[in-house]
Amino acid sequence: MIINFLNSCFAILTQWAKSLAGFPFRVLRGMARFILALVIGILRFVGSIVRPAMQFLAYVFFIVAAVSLVADLTPVLSGVGGFESTAFGDHWRGIARVTLQKTEAAAETAQWGLPVVLSMLLQTPTYLLFGLVGILCSLAGRRSEPINVFAN
Repeated sequence: MIINFLNSCFAILTQWAKSLAGFPFRVLRGMARFILALVIGILRFVGSIVRPAMQFLAYVFFIVAAVSLVADLTPVLSGVGGFESTAFGDHWRGIARVTLQKTEAAAETAQWGLPVVLSMLLQTPTYLLFGLVGILCSLAGRRSEPINVFAN
């Protein structure tokens, strides 16, 4: 499937290159520079939107993880019982049972190991799952710092 896609892209590019055979080289070089500048500008614009969104999502996931951990630690801190972490599947089942059932049914029809991954995610403690997702979002949303290669 990917090979067919690449072959069709190559055919389109060769046909486009044949149609541009009469253009002067300066015009083609200017068009290439314009397209490259446009793509770089679009990527920078998207990055400037995605980075703050990922930082915001990281905070939301960290708050959910902290609330879940406090809810699991409450019996221990009040002296009523021991520590028992609640699985993400139990929280999902308590909030929206129908969506969990539909997600499990859709995972069963998948052919490539999705039920195993879903069962692992549903058995993971909620604070751990949301904490890891928060870490991933914070890494994706961090600002890149320039590296000074000439520092002694």
